[in-house]
Amino acid sequence: MTHTWGQGKGRTHDGDTGMQPGDIVLYGTGPDTTDTSVHTGVVVAVGTDGRITTVEGNSGNEVRKHGPFDPQHAENAGRPADIYAWVSAV
Repeated sequence: MTHTWGQGKGRTHDGDTGMQPGDIVLYGTGPDTTDTSVHTGVVVAVGTDGRITTVEGNSGNEVRKHGPFDPQHAENAGRPADIYAWVSAV
């Protein structure tokens, strides 16, 4: 849903770089189903090195802050999958 909403507003971006605080990252391999789009997070900080910090719900049955981590290697940083797209807040 988030991916489709963002497309309709011109706010969905492919890839795993360029996010800003307030943007929503989409984890998985694509927006087709809940099997391929597995999780979301809200970016709360972006470091000068491009590493991001997110806040995510349903993270061990809690809302948790994660990061900072390299968005190009999200799964390696312990996130549920790599980032396939993001939706800008503005």
